[in-house]
Amino acid sequence: MMYVVGVLDRDNGTQYSWTGFKYCIPDGVTQGQAADIVVRYLEDNPSDRHFSAAYLVRAAFLKAYPC
Repeated sequence: MMYVVGVLDRDNGTQYSWTGFKYCIPDGVTQGQAADIVVRYLEDNPSDRHFSAAYLVRAAFLKAYPC
């Protein structure tokens, strides 16, 4: 969970431009919810697990919270 939070903190939390895409995290998302989003993404996309951890966190949030 803390790794996920660290990536999101690095991205400034609410909006991050990543390879031309943005994800916008709504106010009030908890650390537990953030971890759940990443876990769900990993469960739904097992073929992506060879990518870096930071990539996977961002991909999960891009899917969950596109701007």
